[in-house]
Formats: sequence, C-alpha cells, structure tokens
Amino acid sequence: MYVLGDTGPNGRIVYFVEGSGEHGLEARAADEPHGLNWFEVKTAASAYGPGWHLPTKTELELLYEQRNIVGMGTDGYWSSTIASNNNAWAQNFFTGTQVISSKLFTWSARAVRAF
Repeated sequence: MYVLGDTGPNGRIVYFVEGSGEHGLEARAADEPHGLNWFEVKTAASAYGPGWHLPTKTELELLYEQRNIVGMGTDGYWSSTIASNNNAWAQNFFTGTQVISSKLFTWSARAVRAF
C-alpha cells in the first residue's frame, strides 16, 4: 500500500495513488537536463527503461498538484500530449496553467512511470 511521497516500487517518488493504494504514478527525483526540446525530452524520459515516459497532459497536472512532494520548481514542463504536428501541451508550474507550445521550445521535463 502506497501513499503520496512514498518511495515507489521503482525507487522513485510516488505522486499519485489510486483508491486501493496499490497502483499509481511515480516521478524521477530530478528533471531532465535543461535546454532540450520536446523531441529530445521524450527520448531522454523513455531511456530509463520500460514504462518510463514523459507524462501525459493529465499526468502532468497531477504532478503539478504534488510539486512540493516531488520537489519541483516553477519552470514550465513538457507533457507528451500532442496538440498538433508542430505543438505539444506543456504546463507552467508558476501559474499552474497548461499551454500549447512549439515542440522546438525548451521547457523542463520530468520522467514518470505507472506502477
């Protein structure tokens, strides 16, 4: 049974738990290197192994809600959710708003994994 802030089964920070406490989402302890565009952070996030990925728009919103538990700053963060051929969704962690941004822009990113 997991609760928010626990160390998850993959050794990372639990930031969402389903009702049973057995399943949820965990985030890596650190952001991906700064200065990467959407294509680069998608590749970097998945490089940690099976299941690790750039969060969806919904997973990113949940991550924003628990940003203090996970230890995230006020940067903008990429999601994996595509808005169009050239754009994807991101979230401003200072204001909490989700925005559509050019995939070539450099936002921060944090890899997540379901368990």
